[in-house]
Amino acid sequence: MPSEQPLLIALGITFGLTALFVLLLRRPMRGFLTESSGSENRAAFWTNYATCLVLLAPMITVLVGRPSGVNVDSLLLHVLDHAKWGLLGLLGSLLAVGFFAAVFARRRGATVFVHPEQMDDLQRLMSKVEEIRARNILRRAPEREQKGA
Repeated sequence: MPSEQPLLIALGITFGLTALFVLLLRRPMRGFLTESSGSENRAAFWTNYATCLVLLAPMITVLVGRPSGVNVDSLLLHVLDHAKWGLLGLLGSLLAVGFFAAVFARRRGATVFVHPEQMDDLQRLMSKVEEIRARNILRRAPEREQKGA
């Protein structure tokens, strides 16, 4: 058996199992992330981000776990020895981006949960607030014109 076949088989099995788990968990994870992040766009980002990490990390682990330093004449194994460091760098950068996105891209404001029976009251209240704001804006408009003249 050529020396690269066991590694290729291990990579194939790892990728296949990982892809299966990603397919099984993607829809529930998307629903959870939509609910917890408050936005479909944020949920799409985090779902795709998690998919990249879940697919990439096991593949890198297989490559790093391969004994290096073994004197092999296979071009493929030499390429994979070098590629694993690039993949580790990619994994590190993904983790860094995820960290900064989680820390700095937080939603501004708070989520308010309203009981369905109180929705009409809340909508009436919001209508009144908008009405008062509109009156204040209209009241200030002549004052601004006089100051500008």
